[in-house]
Amino acid sequence: MLSVSPQDQFLTIQWDADHSSNYWYAWLYDNAPQNWHESGQKLSESRGVDLHIKPLTISWSAQNLYLSWDKEAIAYPLAWLKQCSFPTKENQRVLWEKLDPHQLHDYAQVSIDPAALLCCLKDVQKYGFAHIAGLPTTSGSLLRLVHLFGYVRETNYGSFYDVIAEENPENLANTALGLDAHTDNPYRNPTPTIQVLHCLKSKVEGGETILVDGFYLAEKMKQEHPVYFHLLTTNAMKFKFASKDQWLENRAPIFGLDLDGELLSIKFNNRSIQPFELPDELMLPFYEAYQYFENQLHDPQFQLIFKLEPGEAIVYDNERILHGRTAYSNVKVRHLQGCYADRDALHSKIRVLEERLAQI
Repeated sequence: MLSVSPQDQFLTIQWDADHSSNYWYAWLYDNAPQNWHESGQKLSESRGVDLHIKPLTISWSAQNLYLSWDKEAIAYPLAWLKQCSFPTKENQRVLWEKLDPHQLHDYAQVSIDPAALLCCLKDVQKYGFAHIAGLPTTSGSLLRLVHLFGYVRETNYGSFYDVIAEENPENLANTALGLDAHTDNPYRNPTPTIQVLHCLKSKVEGGETILVDGFYLAEKMKQEHPVYFHLLTTNAMKFKFASKDQWLENRAPIFGLDLDGELLSIKFNNRSIQPFELPDELMLPFYEAYQYFENQLHDPQFQLIFKLEPGEAIVYDNERILHGRTAYSNVKVRHLQGCYADRDALHSKIRVLEERLAQI
C-alpha cells in the first residue's frame, strides 16, 4: 500500500513492499505542474529555486500528491512521479546470433498502415534492421521510404548514391569485389546512424548481402574477453576518407559506450581505419582484441546472408549492424542505391505512432 513519509529536505514515497523513491523538495518545487507548458516545454528556470525550500502542507490521495508552497495546494500526479523514478526503457534491443528467418515487410502496406509502419520501424529498433519488399525499382525511390519515418541525411555523396561497379572508383563499394562487414562513414562526425540500401536490379552471380549484429558480438566479447572489450572501448582510432574534393577524419573507439557504460555505437571499417597510434605497451594487446573482433565478423556462425532482390531494401542501424557483401560477376546488371538518415527521427516516429495507436 502506498505511503508518503516527509523528511527534512525530501519526502519518501513507498510504492510497494519492494520499491520506494525519494523526492527532494527543491526538485518538486522546480518541477511543479504549472512550470510546464502544454507543449511539454519548461517555463521556469532552475536557477531561481531555493534549495532549502519546504512545503507548507503535504497530503495525498490514490491519484495525486498535494503540496502547498504558499496558499494553494498543487497536485502532482502519482503516475508521473513514479515514471520519473522508474522510467520506461526505450530502444529495447534483441541481440541475435543469426536472425534467420526474419520478417519481410511490404512497402505498400507500411506506406498506408500506421500499425504496419510501426512494426517495421520497431524491427530497426529491436533487431537493428528491417527488410522491406515492393519498392518501385526507379531511381530515388528509397527517399520515399525514408520520408515515412524521418529525413534524409545529405552528405558529400548527395541525398543518395549509386552502388554500381565502375572504372577507377573513389570507393571500393563501386567495384564487384566482396566487402567485409563494416559500418559506414566512421570518418564522419557525427556518423550517420541509419542507412538504407535499395536494390534496383540484380541479375548476377554472388552479390549477397551480409549482416552481422555487432552489439551481439560486443556483448559476447564483454562476457568472454573483458580485457579485449576494455581495449576496444578506451582507445580512439582515426578513420579517414580522402578524395580530390574531400578530406574527412574522425577519432573514436571501436565500441562507444554511453554514460551508463552500455553499448552506444560501433565504428569498424577496415578500409578507412588509419594506422594505430598507441603506446608501446598497448600495441600488441590492442591488435589481439581487434583481430578477435574481426575474426568473429568473418565467422559464418554470426552472419545473416541473403540476396536483395529488385524492389527490396534494408533499413538498418549503422552504429550497430555491420554490413558487407559477397563478390559478384556480371557487373553491368547489379545496381543498388543507398542513403543515410538519423536514428532520432526513427525513434521519434515510433513514439508518435505508439501514442496514436494507443488512442484508437
